[in-house]
Amino acid sequence: MKSEQGKKIHALISSFNDQEKNKIDEIVYDAIEEVVFNCLFMFESSDNFSIALKEETDPAHDLGQISDRLAGELFSDDGWIKKYSQFPSQE
Repeated sequence: MKSEQGKKIHALISSFNDQEKNKIDEIVYDAIEEVVFNCLFMFESSDNFSIALKEETDPAHDLGQISDRLAGELFSDDGWIKKYSQFPSQE
């Protein structure tokens, strides 16, 4: 990270021990999961927004409509986080 903000964060974290870094990792992962969950929930519960192919407006192509619970798919045993994350939940 070469930005000024990135350098500040790196300098701050470099003074932490491994246990402190692990706690920060857990906080950051939880925050990211929360943001992704809320974003997906917004799409699945909204009549104004959808996740679909750009050229398709048919609800049959809207992931929120196709899924039985789009946001919940993040956390299941075969969900997106367990399948694709390099940092799966540690719960």
